Amino acid sequence: MQIGKYTMKTLIFILSTLLIVPLLQAQLTNNGNLQFHDETTVAIKGDFVNNGVFADSSQTVIMNGNTVQSISGSAATGFNNLTLINASGAQLQRNVFVTKTLVLENGPLEINSNTLTILNDQTTAISRTNGYIECEKTDNSSIVAWQISSTVGSHIIPLATSTGEYIPFTVNVTSGDVGLFTLSTYPTASDNMPLPVSPVTVTHLFDYNYIDNSSNVADRFWHLTKSGAGGVATLTFTISTTEAAGVSTMIAQRWNESVQGWDAPLPEQTATATSVTVPDVSSFSTWALASSDNPLPVELLTFTAEKNDETVLVSWATATETNNDYFVIEKTSDFVHYNEVTQIDAAGNSNMLINYSVTDYQPFSGVSYYRLQQTDFSGQTEYSQFAAVNFDPANQTSVMVYPIPATAGELNIRLNNFSDGPVLIEITDMQGRCRYSKMFEVNSPDMDFWLPDTEFLGEGPMLIIVSGFDGMTTQKILIRKK
Repeated sequence: MQIGKYTMKTLIFILSTLLIVPLLQAQLTNNGNLQFHDETTVAIKGDFVNNGVFADSSQTVIMNGNTVQSISGSAATGFNNLTLINASGAQLQRNVFVTKTLVLENGPLEINSNTLTILNDQTTAISRTNGYIECEKTDNSSIVAWQISSTVGSHIIPLATSTGEYIPFTVNVTSGDVGLFTLSTYPTASDNMPLPVSPVTVTHLFDYNYIDNSSNVADRFWHLTKSGAGGVATLTFTISTTEAAGVSTMIAQRWNESVQGWDAPLPEQTATATSVTVPDVSSFSTWALASSDNPLPVELLTFTAEKNDETVLVSWATATETNNDYFVIEKTSDFVHYNEVTQIDAAGNSNMLINYSVTDYQPFSGVSYYRLQQTDFSGQTEYSQFAAVNFDPANQTSVMVYPIPATAGELNIRLNNFSDGPVLIEITDMQGRCRYSKMFEVNSPDMDFWLPDTEFLGEGPMLIIVSGFDGMTTQKILIRKK
């Protein structure tokens, strides 16, 4: 035994009253078998290190030091009842589970890239006075897990920011079995960076026109999971006043990994200035809060335009639709003048796969670019990417750039009916200033090239000019930033 540190091989407390060991001012280390008698309450003012067997009876462990306390060790560590009464807080250095109650009277409990698991499914399993849980890691490695199962009622996870602003998260099971619910969350900068990369990668916050929508998205992400396949719950997301700045009338939206886009907002959501409540949630994943006036777009599963003899078949599919009034198919040959092909009614509200198609019986000569305009019941419109169809006469040289819109750094070009030999590919802005120039070699009638070194082209309409033995071919393109 050492002054300032209490190390034990085997110790069994048989007291059923409050046990306060004076030597626990610094660190309690268990290298053997530590067991407290039923109903024993132990107050620890130092760190707790468990390298042995820590028996879970009906004890209560109180962390009530004056400086930050840590819970660490090499062995599995679980508390029957754990209470934090330390304004400086406590920090996990390993995964910890609590079988009955976690009481947060004062100070932060920092998860610190570990998992805190609550095994009691009752709503009273976690309670607080002024304490809170902090899990703010951008890699979503700080996880709170709660075995909620099918127990109804508001299961409140008392989260707070690193500065102590209270931002609780609530899970209220309404049907089925949620099983083990897990949560991780973190704040971002005002541009919503960094985006989540683990365990799910979010690739964008763009609107349909590929314009950054981060100014309309709150500065926090959540990643949620459940082990129960059939569980349905009402979720309440809360953010700080700083994280909500500039985002009005919020709605919650879920990132759909299978389509790499944002699901339509679920209906019947309610919001305050710093919280959103979403009923009937059955699919969990990564979530964000956006302005209802500028929501994250519903990602189309597909949008294609295909040549069919002398007509063009335009097809698309939606995974979900919310307050969706109608679609308009538009086409252009110069990205300046647009013609309406047709208008068709949308489904309004749907959570199932819907396929649509229309036929353009009068496509342009040359290259036609098609896009989809979606209009909701409030009159707000959004646009899809472009899809191109080429009706150039046979044996005439043509140039096609893809994807559409073209992405700086990812430009591909297809040359049709060019003679074998060298070609010069140039890209100019609309004022005629050359932004790109490179030689390539053609050795077949139809060739595809990736254009390297285009990362710094900028964005907007530009001209691509291909010069070779067949003369000069010019094509207007639309470039967006990566």
